Amino acid sequence: DIFMTNMAQTVNVLQALILTEGPKMCKTPTYHVYDLFRGHRDGERLPVDVVAPPLDGVEGRAVVSASATRQPGGGRELTLSLVNAHLTEPVAVVIDLGVPSSRVEGRILTSGDVHDHNTPDEPERVVPAGLHATQHSDGAWSVELPPHSVAVLRAQV
Repeated sequence: DIFMTNMAQTVNVLQALILTEGPKMCKTPTYHVYDLFRGHRDGERLPVDVVAPPLDGVEGRAVVSASATRQPGGGRELTLSLVNAHLTEPVAVVIDLGVPSSRVEGRILTSGDVHDHNTPDEPERVVPAGLHATQHSDGAWSVELPPHSVAVLRAQV
């Protein structure tokens, strides 16, 4: 489990959150992942069971990883983050929250090429977009995760 992450340096370094070049700047995909995951901040960690095939060539690592939190004090909003680590294959994910949910909204960070990145000259090459979740008659939800994507869903329960 990862309980927290830190960035020692945030601007113009390896794995930076922000890159600058003279008066130009951009937010990197790393920045956007941190922004997507902020819904987990101060949340109560919830157990998550993931049933997914193994990631090719990586022992003990599934194609999909997930984490979930509930807002402090028994809040009615759940945050679920999902990562499709496969570089070329999309993954269909079915989500059973275990409780009825009235709404699920999501955002996703991905691009057409795993090597895509933002630069001060192309600051919007890799940015989050909306993610549609489909509700099933049994109360479960599903989403399609493209290859090499990070998604966050917020559910009202």
